[in-house]
Formats: sequence, C-alpha cells, structure tokens
Amino acid sequence: MGETKAYTFKVKPQEDSNIYRLIQIDSGKTLDDLHSAILRAFDFTAEHLYMFSRSRKPYDRDGYYSPYDDERRRADQETLSGLGWKLKETWLYLYDFGDDWMFDVTLVKMEDTEKKARTRQLEGKGALEQYPAYDEEDDWEDEEDWEEDSEGDFAEETEDLPFEDNIIRDFFLGEDWDEEDDLDIMSPVEVLPTNKTMEKLLKQKSKEELEALMGRMGIELPPVPKGKRKVPVYAAALAEELNKDMEPLLRLLTGESMEFLVQLTEGKKVTLADCLGMMGELDIYFACGLADLEEFDEGVIRLTPEARKCAEICAQKERRQQIEVIVKQESAMKRFLNLYGVIEAEKFLPMLNSYNGCSMEMEEFYDKVLVPNAYWDSISVLKREGDEIIYVSILEEEDAEWVLSQREEFDDIKDYREFSAQERKALEQGGIISLIPSMKELIDYLLDVKEVEEEECMFLVSELMHEGMMGVDIEDFIAECGDILRDNDIRMTHRLREMVEAVLEECPSAVLKGYSIKEYGKR
Repeated sequence: MGETKAYTFKVKPQEDSNIYRLIQIDSGKTLDDLHSAILRAFDFTAEHLYMFSRSRKPYDRDGYYSPYDDERRRADQETLSGLGWKLKETWLYLYDFGDDWMFDVTLVKMEDTEKKARTRQLEGKGALEQYPAYDEEDDWEDEEDWEEDSEGDFAEETEDLPFEDNIIRDFFLGEDWDEEDDLDIMSPVEVLPTNKTMEKLLKQKSKEELEALMGRMGIELPPVPKGKRKVPVYAAALAEELNKDMEPLLRLLTGESMEFLVQLTEGKKVTLADCLGMMGELDIYFACGLADLEEFDEGVIRLTPEARKCAEICAQKERRQQIEVIVKQESAMKRFLNLYGVIEAEKFLPMLNSYNGCSMEMEEFYDKVLVPNAYWDSISVLKREGDEIIYVSILEEEDAEWVLSQREEFDDIKDYREFSAQERKALEQGGIISLIPSMKELIDYLLDVKEVEEEECMFLVSELMHEGMMGVDIEDFIAECGDILRDNDIRMTHRLREMVEAVLEECPSAVLKGYSIKEYGKR
C-alpha cells in the first residue's frame, strides 16, 4: 500500500463537452493547486477569482473560494484527500466572476503511489480561448444601459477600456500579427510621455492585484468609504504613497527592469527587437502604472511621470553600479537554473559570485535578486515542509518539490555538475540547446523532413527539454505533446524515437543536479 495517492481528474468546460483535459495531481495538494493546474492545462491566465462547489452551484455559500476571500472557506486550506472526493464524483469549478467560466471536474481515477505524484496534464482535446474577439457592434448594443448605470467613481474607472497585459505577446506571437505586414523589428520604438497618471493606469488593475502589490511594498490598504469601490481608492492611495517615496516600488523591480527603464528614458535607440527581448519588463511597467502600452503595436511606448522619476533614481552613479551587479547575477541565475532546475540558495550564491566575479552577500542576494524575480514569477523561492533550507527554482513549485523528492534516490550525487569555461561560453551564446549534441539532428528532422512549422517545432523542443530536466521518459513526452504530433501527422517511428531518446539522455537533468542521464551512467 502506498503512502499517498495520485488523483486523476477529467475537466470539461460546460459550454463544450467535447473539450477536456485529464490532469494528475497528488492527493495532498489543495483545491488552490488544482485550480492552478486547470488554468495551466487550458492556457488561461491566473488573474481572476474562482470557486469550487460540491453541489455544483455557482457562487455556492458552502463552496471553497480564492485565498483572497476571507469570508468563505478558502481553497488553499483544503487538501483533496481531506475533502473526501469520491470516485466518479463531479464538482463545479467556476473561474472569473465576470465571464463565469464553468467547468465540470470529475475524479476518474485514484491510485496508490510511493512518492508524491507530480502535477501534470495526461491528455487533452480541443482548445478554449479565454478572451475571444467579439464583434464590436454586438458587444456594445446595450451601450445606453451602461451609460445609465455609469456614475461617480465607476464612470471614471471605465473611461478607458481595460488593456490586456499580454498585448506584447499577442503582437509578436499572432493575435495582432499579420505576416503580410512589412514590419521591420529593427525599427526604433518611440518613447513618449503620456497624459495618463500612474493612478489612472493602476485603476485598470483588479482589487486582488492592487492588494498584492501594496502588500509586497509594505503599504497599508486605506479604508474604503461606504458606497465607494475599492479599486479607485486603492489606486489613488498607492499612487500617492509612491509619489512621496519611490523606494518601495524600486525594491520590487528586477535589475533588468530598472536597467531597461533607464535606457528608455535616456534617448538611446530602442528597437522592436529590443522590446521583444524585454516583454517581461514591459509587463512589469504596466503592472506598476509606469507605462501605457496601448500604442505599442504602432511602435510607441508612453511613460508616466513616475516612470521618469524612477529612471532618474536608477541612473544615479552609485545606484547604477548596484543595478549592473544585480543584472549580471540575474542573468547567470536564470542560465544555470535551466541546468539545475532547483538548487539551495546557500550553494547557488557562491557559484554566481565566482562566475561573475562578485562578492554579493546572502541578504543582498535574497532582497535584491530573489524576492523581485520571484514576485514577477521569473523564478520561485521555496522551503520544504520541516526544512529551513531556502531553494531557488525555475520550475513550478510542485515540479520543484517532485525533483527534490526524486533526488533522495540519487544520494550518491553530492555536488552539482560544474561546467567548463567552454561550456559556459556555449551556454551564453546558444542556450541550453548548445549542450545537447543530438538536438540539432532532431530539429533538422522536424523542420526539413516532417516540415513542422518553426513555432511548433520550438514548442516540441521546449517540452522535450523540460521532460529531460525532470528526468522522465519518452512516454511522458508523447503524452504532453500528443496533439502537436497528431496535428502534424508525426508518428513515433523507430528513427524518431531514437532521436528523442538521445536528446533525453543528453539533456541536463534537474534530478541529477545538472548531470545528464548519459553522464550519470558513465559515473
């Protein structure tokens, strides 16, 4: 009998029962963990409230709600095993208390396991579009009704349509992209002032986003007068505090976001290609009310006065030198996390200091590198239950936990793999692919022989490297990428299987602390 159980859920949107996902998750995980797994499986962004209902009632008083809801039972405090979820029992999962996405979640399988099961998608069919494009005339046919209800703070808040955080990704990756457009990504971007204030941009955020932002900055939530909406009050209070002192915001910015902000304000040439490499940083500016990106698809970035104030502070000589060190550490940190997956902070910092010729102390590393990057989801910082060791990871938290549990079976690997100067140079120039000799043959085969689209080929390569890092086998890769393989009429022939297995054997494994399966076999 195993010590824990692996649950498999079939999740179907109520609007189309032909679409589904099979998700495996450990029974010790919470409903909040299941919520995150469902969003990842359907490629939804995690920016709205949600609830689960055993009786399948929307907004059920006895349901389990987002951690932000202090008045109802919290989903992050209820484990799946503790709920007594029965086999074949179906619950309602409702996401986004505006669009009301409703899913039927059925427990279809329970099996005993010796180790905690890794959260993953086993199978899936069909796709959902979280933000479908509506016909503009149909969408606003009841505009008069909106005007009747729009008064006071609500009218002020809806003067501008909400701007999607992922406009930059949409622009480059397909939503607004027209291959027939003669767009030169090396053309310069105009950086101009905006007539919108930080406060006005912050009003476009959700209550939860503002609460999280203010909490991380250490700014108290203001009291909300009766009859007033929370978002305008929070946005005004946050903007007022930051205009008095920008330091709480600067402590939340990553080194790269501060460096790029200075570059934007100094009049230096910035191209669309530069911005493509800084999508995450531009998202940070928008999230913090520093930039208006509505005209980005026309090659224009508009900065608020507060953004220029931040840039002036960052451009000061001493501050700029500090930022340069932070950027070097961030860059090396992400590069090596792609090899190790998860690593103890106390072992990681000496590696980074040696690599960059720095002398950063642990407190500074934690406050200026780990905390900001973890807040913006570039990395995760975690502690295991009953363990005081701080781990740094580029993996999802449950994947990092799984890797750490698997390492216990390879206790003969005491130290992390060291990379030679030549390997480090190759890593800087070509990324992790440069360390996997068999990868080139596979990519050439997919592009030239099977004529797979480049974007889908890169997705397959990315998934393959992730599976290799996790130390899993070829069948897991096929399960994860089955749809793409089928869509491109790719059968797992003997030849293709050999190439995929060669990549998996040569890929640095997080379980093996950066060693590949092939290298470990030689050891």
